[in-house]
Amino acid sequence: MITGKNMVSRLPGKLFACVGGAVTLLVLAGPAGAAPITVANPSFEDPVLADDATSTAVADWTWARFASVVKNPLDAQYTGATGGPLPSPAGGNQSIAINNTAFSYVKQTTDAIIEAGVTYTLTVAVGDRLDATPHDSFLLRLGYGTDTYLTKIVDNQPDGSNLVDGAFKDFSVSFTAEAGQAYIGQNLAILIGAQNNHGRTALTDLDNVRLTDSKAPPAAPGTLIYVK
Repeated sequence: MITGKNMVSRLPGKLFACVGGAVTLLVLAGPAGAAPITVANPSFEDPVLADDATSTAVADWTWARFASVVKNPLDAQYTGATGGPLPSPAGGNQSIAINNTAFSYVKQTTDAIIEAGVTYTLTVAVGDRLDATPHDSFLLRLGYGTDTYLTKIVDNQPDGSNLVDGAFKDFSVSFTAEAGQAYIGQNLAILIGAQNNHGRTALTDLDNVRLTDSKAPPAAPGTLIYVK
């Protein structure tokens, strides 16, 4: 729109205004993406372990049913893991290792309060070691409450055959919270682990636990530049 010396012009993400010969540039905030929800110790780096060491203790998580271990893997399990980080999309040097035990899980209750109309997504990197066979299936669950396996809202139970030998692969599960459901107003909780191995030796690694919601994060302030 042009009126005498006054002009307003729009480009994607920007607004130019010319008033009385002065130019003002407004940089508008772009579209918001999924907002992260804090997961404590998401890559199981606490406690810190030496190469090939294991620990049944894991900070900020609770074992459900059967305990397995936190492990710092070697090159024999994942190329480059000795003295270095696990391959992406894993994070850090350590992972939860579901160790020959069927139905072993870890769980954590987050500070996120479940709100109607919001979509929640859990993503976990699942690893298949070079020197082992994974479990038949594994579990990603979003739920709430204090039951051993949580009160389930939604599950994803991928088959172990979907894994890639010597690598990690991301798997996700999500739901959109509906008004009037019992979980509204509850703290969102995570349960992850491996399931039936039908009596055979199996090892599955879980790492880099990420949780997001669809609520828009606070918009970044626009930039105002005045040029005379």
